[in-house]
Amino acid sequence: MDLVPSAPAKRRRDPLRGLISASPAAHLWAILWALPLAALWALPSCAATDPSADPGHRFPSSTDSELDLALASEPFHRLIRLELAHDPVEHALVSQVAQDELSFDEAIPSWNVPGTRPFAVDIRVGASDASPDGWSPWLRIGDWNLPSRTGDELTQFADCKVAVDVLRMTSPKQCVQVAFRAMDGGGPLDPAEIRAFLTLTDRSRLEARVAAAATEPWPTSHVIDVAPRSQRQDGGDIGGRICSPTSVAMVAGFHGASVPTRQMAATILDPHYDIYGNWNRAVQGAFVHGVDGRVARFSSWEAVRRVLATGRPIVASIRAREGEISGAPYTKTAGHLLVVTGLDAHGVVRVNDPAAKTSATVQRMYLRADMERVWFEKGGVAYVLGAGAGARGPGPDAAHQDATPESPSNGAVAD
Repeated sequence: MDLVPSAPAKRRRDPLRGLISASPAAHLWAILWALPLAALWALPSCAATDPSADPGHRFPSSTDSELDLALASEPFHRLIRLELAHDPVEHALVSQVAQDELSFDEAIPSWNVPGTRPFAVDIRVGASDASPDGWSPWLRIGDWNLPSRTGDELTQFADCKVAVDVLRMTSPKQCVQVAFRAMDGGGPLDPAEIRAFLTLTDRSRLEARVAAAATEPWPTSHVIDVAPRSQRQDGGDIGGRICSPTSVAMVAGFHGASVPTRQMAATILDPHYDIYGNWNRAVQGAFVHGVDGRVARFSSWEAVRRVLATGRPIVASIRAREGEISGAPYTKTAGHLLVVTGLDAHGVVRVNDPAAKTSATVQRMYLRADMERVWFEKGGVAYVLGAGAGARGPGPDAAHQDATPESPSNGAVAD
């Protein structure tokens, strides 16, 4: 779905400029083309008041617009760009009230916040049975530069529970807000400096959507040359745990930010859960090293192709039971991240899988059906990082090589 900011009415007409001619048929075509874009351009509000009614800031970028359009082709998961404004009652930057008319039972925020100021991120959802005013309380879903938590942070309420980096609900909701709070005297946060995003999903309908995806025409794309890295080779004593930072470091390097793998791991490490695979921390960690990004979700190979066509490799979050993925350097995984670099003919997905023992065997080819099973069926979560084609490019050592299959390792590769 669309990923564009809420905007005044004047801005909402921009996508049609240059497309509408004098002919009625052209008018109709332009309007039909813009309908999906407009659906999230002006998200309806669940409440009468919206703290970000005055947007106050934009991040105009031709490459951003290109990516927004590519992500808008995703037919199932909804991706929203949040607008933040100071809320004097909450003493925080609070997003617009976003409403999903289809309802959702999972929400994943992500963000790019500059500087070293400590901050925390809370989320709440509209649920008439959760509290007298129809909202859940604020639930803590992330933070940055906070060495420890007090233990008083609320992470679950009624049928809502934060599972590390995703808010899950046992009954569907329609309204959601996100709040950014400055912590530990780090100074105020500036809404003009922050990019924030939110993905919404209804898992009850995911199985049917993935089944439909399996019947859709296979799109092919060029293969993006991403220099391979092995988490086992680079990670040493933490090599079995750092698939997420290794994948982020590969993509950051492609975009011109060369960061040692263990340094990226240290940046991304979640000290509260002692894991390296926290999705929002991976995106913020990449931003700390100069590469912007967001968490997205995919259920369509055409959407994957369109994002790859913007010059952005995709970091995919997968889970696989025994025997669900062929040619991988593991037989199963409870949670793993790898880099999707291209779509070849005959249903082959090109990837850089950091679980390989050496960088020489990182580049691999996985079957479409396997990736639908371990990626799309498991939620389709991904990091989309970087300014896109034309901004930065890979180094001279990023020449693509065909992967050589390696004997599967025993047990899971998990972050």
